Amino acid sequence: AYTIHWSAVPRGATDEREWNDGVGQAETLTLDGAGRAERRGFVGWDGDVDTFCVDALEGSVLATLSAVPSLDLRITALWEGRETTADAAGRGEPERLELTVAQASRVCLRVAADGGAQRG
Repeated sequence: AYTIHWSAVPRGATDEREWNDGVGQAETLTLDGAGRAERRGFVGWDGDVDTFCVDALEGSVLATLSAVPSLDLRITALWEGRETTADAAGRGEPERLELTVAQASRVCLRVAADGGAQRG
């Protein structure tokens, strides 16, 4: 026999909103006055992808992805019909992606784990 204990955890202001697995389902982030946005995401299962977009970005863009000790994360940017991925760091290491957006465009960032995904 087992017992399930359930308790609601209030969603934080920076927590991701599911479902956000593809560009069509992506959560649109609003940049603050300093040109920044932050989300806390969870890779919950193999194949889980989190996608976030920002409208009308232009110029140099830097996206950083904090480390999750048990996961090897990767971040992919999609913009102007292009795609580029940062996956140089290993398990438990942060990722960093820099790109230049030539004209005001919607830029989407896709976060996923390389195999063996666990909640992180």
